Amino acid sequence: MTKKEFLGARDAFRGGVLLVFLVLGIANVGALFLIGKSLLTLLIIVVSAIAAVIVLGCIAKAVGLACPHCGRAIVGSHIGAALSGGNCPHCGDPLFDDES
Repeated sequence: MTKKEFLGARDAFRGGVLLVFLVLGIANVGALFLIGKSLLTLLIIVVSAIAAVIVLGCIAKAVGLACPHCGRAIVGSHIGAALSGGNCPHCGDPLFDDES
């Protein structure tokens, strides 16, 4: 993958992050209003946070933010590290085919 393709994948991932947090935020607020402050609401919020992490990892891999060598998703602060160093922050192998 080129650095330009990686940047495009990063931008697509940002849109996915916004969508996931919007949907889960609405669901959590809805649970809070419908169920009230209870253990069930807390459980829903915790489960949705875990689901968000899993879904975001899948989105990252689907849009191309995964290392071609180790296959791990490159998200969060790892994106900046990958762009500045050009290597996977997990395995250290080169990410880009070019230096542009």
